[in-house]
Amino acid sequence: MRRFTFSMMLALATVAANAKDVLDAPTWTDNLTTTTEAKDLTRAASMAVDNEGNSIVTGSFTKDLEFAASYLEPVANSAFIAKYDKAGAKKWAAGLAGAATITTVATDAEGNVYAAGVFADNVAIKDASGDTKATITGMADKVDKVSGFIVKYDKQGAYVASKTILAESDAEIAAQDMLGVLNPSFTAKKLVVAGNKLYLSASYKGNVALDGVTLQGKYACTEGWLFNDETAMCVLSFDAADLANASIVSVLGATEQLTNEATYNTEDVNFAINDGKIYVAYVASGKDMTLTAAGKDTKIETAYEAETGVIEHAYVLAAIDGSQVTTQVYHSVATDNSNTLNTIDEMAYQKGKLYLAGSFNQALPFDNTISYLGGSDAYAACLDAASLSKNWAVASAFDEGDAKHKAEIISGMLVDEDEVTLVGWVENTFDRTIEAPLGYQINTKTPAMQKGEQVLITSVAENGNYALYQTDNVKGSDEDKTTEGTYSYIFYNNAESSGISKVLADDNTIDWDGNEVTLAKSADITVYTAAGAAVKSAKNVKSLSLADAAHGIYLVKVGKQALKIVK
Repeated sequence: MRRFTFSMMLALATVAANAKDVLDAPTWTDNLTTTTEAKDLTRAASMAVDNEGNSIVTGSFTKDLEFAASYLEPVANSAFIAKYDKAGAKKWAAGLAGAATITTVATDAEGNVYAAGVFADNVAIKDASGDTKATITGMADKVDKVSGFIVKYDKQGAYVASKTILAESDAEIAAQDMLGVLNPSFTAKKLVVAGNKLYLSASYKGNVALDGVTLQGKYACTEGWLFNDETAMCVLSFDAADLANASIVSVLGATEQLTNEATYNTEDVNFAINDGKIYVAYVASGKDMTLTAAGKDTKIETAYEAETGVIEHAYVLAAIDGSQVTTQVYHSVATDNSNTLNTIDEMAYQKGKLYLAGSFNQALPFDNTISYLGGSDAYAACLDAASLSKNWAVASAFDEGDAKHKAEIISGMLVDEDEVTLVGWVENTFDRTIEAPLGYQINTKTPAMQKGEQVLITSVAENGNYALYQTDNVKGSDEDKTTEGTYSYIFYNNAESSGISKVLADDNTIDWDGNEVTLAKSADITVYTAAGAAVKSAKNVKSLSLADAAHGIYLVKVGKQALKIVK
């Protein structure tokens, strides 16, 4: 696999002058406007690239969506799936008309497309022709998106199959819930197709019955009358052909169905598959948890004191190979930090190694000598896939400020043999606004995490030499009702390198408010289109207005720095 370095992104700001510059240019770019208000976009919408280089993109739409010959009309905030070929030509779009959100998408060797997510009420599943092929119904009397779905399309966008996944509270416990606070739910997190099986990770509350198997809900009761749902997480498998024959691959949750202390929660799950072997990673807190894998139970104990609020967030790993299970628990240091930001956002297998990435705000479980700054830090870790032992772990050591209201979010990871790239942003956790883009590069031969000035990338998908990047114009809590929501895509085919390297930064800063570029100090500014054409420039200035520029993707170049913007 080749690496996609930032030289590719920088090529957006360089008029091609020789053959190398032409090779470095993206294969295609596109803007897709799908909502009447930007705040209604699904941020970090899931994407996939199939074996032929076709791109599958997803997101939300609240306005009529025309895509190639497909035409979709929304009902509430609906969800779409769309396909570009590897040259960027629009092929088809299908969708879920109703209150639905796609949280994960995948493809198989034949080019079939699978999507999973959450929904509420009644949702019509539309194929590429716009026809309703099925209607799914969520939990009764629930207006929130707490029901799950899976849908399959063939490579032409024809509907193949769908499945609903509903949770319900345990009847005996629900009868004692005087305040009616129990809230069963099922949330899909990640899809992977391997062989003839479709694998899905998810979080759930309450009981979930599927094809003769049941995920048992977990609950806490304090003071003898105040009941609460505990979160458990799992990996399930289905027959890829028709989404039937659900089976439980792994579950982590509280050992007892009902406990007298809160809280015993599974906080995150991710997984990777190689040659039939399934690697699962969880984040968990609670002194008495049970990991179930291949039908075997393993007790997981972490530090927890209910009275003082001192709690540990451990990383629990399992390698499942048929009936054989290898487990490894990476412990942290228990603290009373109630602002928990411990995730395994990305997980991948490559050449006998597992790569994991996310954020943490405790002593890093993979290395307790590593702490964090600000609200949280990004991390990356590499494990030996056979033993689950640690090869190395690194963290960003970036201080984003306010520990209570800011955090580092990881939205993508790209792995090459000797290089790992992470992308994401600093988020205000109070109003969900993005405050700064982030990009980190790790040389795995001498592991260290380096930060560079970075364009905002909200989602990444790759398959061999193909790589697809996404950004959008969501402004978090901004209630601006005049700006339509637009997804922007950049695709590379057969590029020289994988990942997006850090930009070589100087000590200037570039800011963008939607109409004007401003600098901390005077410098030369040049603005390029996504095709590499210079559209505006100025010498030795501190600002440059783009109020008269057309809407689209641009790259602002200042010295050694570059900033991708969407107007």
